[in-house]
Amino acid sequence: MGASRRKRIEWIDVAKGLGILLVILGHSMEYEYWARNLVFSFHMPLFFILTGFTMKPAEDYSTFFVKLLKDALYLLGPYVLASVVAVVLTYFMAAEPSPELLERLIEHQRSAMFWGTGLSESLQDLPSIGMIWFLLAMFTGKLFVNLFHVIFRNSAYESAVFAMFALVGMEISKYWILPFNFDISMVCAFLIHLGVLYRQNEEIIERRHVPVLIVSLVIWTYFLAQGIHIEIAGRTYPFMFGSVLEAVCGSYVFVCFCRAITDSTQFLKTLLMMYGQDSLIILLLHYEDFVILDSIPLQDPIPKMTMRLLIIMVVGMVIIFIKRLVIYPFQRKRKKRRRQGRW
Repeated sequence: MGASRRKRIEWIDVAKGLGILLVILGHSMEYEYWARNLVFSFHMPLFFILTGFTMKPAEDYSTFFVKLLKDALYLLGPYVLASVVAVVLTYFMAAEPSPELLERLIEHQRSAMFWGTGLSESLQDLPSIGMIWFLLAMFTGKLFVNLFHVIFRNSAYESAVFAMFALVGMEISKYWILPFNFDISMVCAFLIHLGVLYRQNEEIIERRHVPVLIVSLVIWTYFLAQGIHIEIAGRTYPFMFGSVLEAVCGSYVFVCFCRAITDSTQFLKTLLMMYGQDSLIILLLHYEDFVILDSIPLQDPIPKMTMRLLIIMVVGMVIIFIKRLVIYPFQRKRKKRRRQGRW
């Protein structure tokens, strides 16, 4: 059981590592390009599903508030930090920095942080926070999952409630953009819940692995052939739950591919696991790279995409190594002290 558990975590890290690299590539491709549509058809839903797979929902209100504070530290903390760094970088890279420019940048970022939308919304003339919309959506999505789990306590209606909640979020987003990404988070909560269900039924699914994979591949490729794909940040849900089904099937096919990598290629597995374990670092680097790299006058998207990916991978690797050298020894000592305290 222990070996199986370690292996399962390995494929999750591989999936997160390869997934975050695909996020970088997807953001560097032209709209409606087939490869971009393929990536966008599953890449962000994948992270919400994997989060549900690894999380243990709160069982009571005291646990709910503990998890809420922990998620605020690990998700809202980076959300605020990345926003501050983006303002500083934009200001110092401006052709003519001035107090007036700094004031405008702060006001823009403050408003963008409040709404948390990934794209500039003409519907309400809202500024965009960029790709860190994901952190806010993950925080509020997990909040809803933990809260509903406490309220319904594994009742037969829990999944139906999440489905209706997601449907309401899809409908709201047609007419209004809610503060703190709440309309998007309603959909994300459903995806996280699906991840929880995946973990609970993992043995059943794996016993029927081949037929589930074939059906998932057929559904995913059918929707892709029709030019249909979900885009959560853009509040685009073609065929409503049809695009969600496509994302779920695409995520399962991708997970199967990552399991194969885990079982066969040691070097690639180790590399992707490194990025997967610290995928938040890669996301934050990618967020800041738009301020820096987009100012470089490269017209051809292929060199720019390649340069972006390589720079983030190298810088990310350096930061991850430094983190492990500095932080991990302190974490081990703290765990050792805790064990000794229990003894």
